Amino acid sequence: MRIHRAVSSLLLIGLLLSGSARPSMAAEPAVSSVSERRDVTAVALAPDGQGVAFGTGRAVWLRGPDERERRVLRGLEVRDLLFDDAGGLWVASDRGLERLAGPTARDLSPAPGAARDVRRLAPGPGGALLVATARGAYLGGETGWQRLDGAAPAGEVNAIAYQPPDRVWLVVDGDLHSLRLETGPNGPRVAASSQHGLPGRGQVVVDLLSGSPAGAPPLVLTRDRLFATTDDGGLRGLTPRLPPGTEATRLARAAGAVWIATDRGPFRVLDGAAAFEPVAVGQGSAAVAALVARGDELWVAGARGIVRLRATAGRAAAGAPSAAVPLAWVAALRGPEPRELQRAVLRALDLQSRSLRRRATRVRVRGWLPEVELRAGYGGARRRDLDLDETFSSGEARLFRDRDVSRSRDFDVVASLRWDLGDTVFHPEELDVSKETRELIELRDEILDEIHQLYFERRRVLVELALHVSAGAEGAPPAWSPALASDPETRRLALRIDELAAGLDAWTGGWWTARVPSLLSPRFPQEPTP
Repeated sequence: MRIHRAVSSLLLIGLLLSGSARPSMAAEPAVSSVSERRDVTAVALAPDGQGVAFGTGRAVWLRGPDERERRVLRGLEVRDLLFDDAGGLWVASDRGLERLAGPTARDLSPAPGAARDVRRLAPGPGGALLVATARGAYLGGETGWQRLDGAAPAGEVNAIAYQPPDRVWLVVDGDLHSLRLETGPNGPRVAASSQHGLPGRGQVVVDLLSGSPAGAPPLVLTRDRLFATTDDGGLRGLTPRLPPGTEATRLARAAGAVWIATDRGPFRVLDGAAAFEPVAVGQGSAAVAALVARGDELWVAGARGIVRLRATAGRAAAGAPSAAVPLAWVAALRGPEPRELQRAVLRALDLQSRSLRRRATRVRVRGWLPEVELRAGYGGARRRDLDLDETFSSGEARLFRDRDVSRSRDFDVVASLRWDLGDTVFHPEELDVSKETRELIELRDEILDEIHQLYFERRRVLVELALHVSAGAEGAPPAWSPALASDPETRRLALRIDELAAGLDAWTGGWWTARVPSLLSPRFPQEPTP
């Protein structure tokens, strides 16, 4: 633990001291919500910038400049969307390929059968459309389709991209292939094809990105790694693997950076694709199904709706910041260590390890406990006897009557104890407890992952705030005070830190605020605590 803290301190010092030699870290993207409709699977932006189309597992929706959403198609599982230059919307779904122009939609599936199972769309050469289906790849449009067979093996095409001037990249059953096109009398045709092997074993390609900017090498995304093609047809790894358990799905490029959509939110590739960072978009670790870029804007769609990020590349640091003041601020304001935060979260949600073990222990102990049965009984009886005698004495007859009444009541209580000794070896409910424990562990991992994103994002913005204040003021104060939030940028950063702290406070049930007050709260201490 001491070695880990020492290494972290050295890295932080290096980051702060290098602030005068290079621009500061990328500014936090401006985030705005576009739609709160759940389970969005695809997004497309109109070429005139006046509308957006998005699809779900049941319908296609259009959102105009008036921000009103209207459903235009229903009863289909949308896989991909793309606007053409004429403003028509191409819809790829499980029922085929349709083009929506105005109020009507035409079925323009490339071929019958498996070719109607369209997976992905991409712009092709000369305004044509590239279509990836379960039967192969097609090139064409409203006037007809041409199958791109070539020497590529037949199979499901899961991703496709065009690399000007004559290269088409496609993923067939998870393997990467490229086709070289040439113009013939009947239009483009496949002149040659090749397969490209991925470094390592078990790599499955999930998406491609090529053609923008011009001359950039195509990027290949596997489930946990990003690769770039080389001039000799090989591939080289660009980023380390994503965090364990994170699965990548799509690629996009905006503001000079590459963005990766994963099942735990979007990631931004940094420093020439040498590293990446998670990006908070107000959705926590929600799964992202689609990314669409236009200029400096990135549209993120997934399980919790659509969010638009204005992905600015960053700003240069003004002047040479003093490292001593930021270090004092970071040490005073960073809050408890991650391990303490983890324990507080698990304690607040009752997801500690001993709580999980307690359930399994109780099931095993239950086999030694008997089944208790109590029975109670009640009984009663009543008897009557009557005797009649007649006598004659001195001329008179007399009648004698004897009565006898008897009653009885019976109560009984029976207790029985029964052991099933087989349950001491294996109790049937152990399977249910084991399943519930696995679900709780998965829930715990997701919660901790979101907590880590909030915690380290707060630390990152805190460093940026300290650098900003120390660079923008001569003789920066040795401690933070709410009075320092006078300029808009300082207040924005402080509000962002308080926003992230509010999330940590909600997960810990007030534990965080009791130790780290809000930066903009008037009760914040004027001097840093040691």
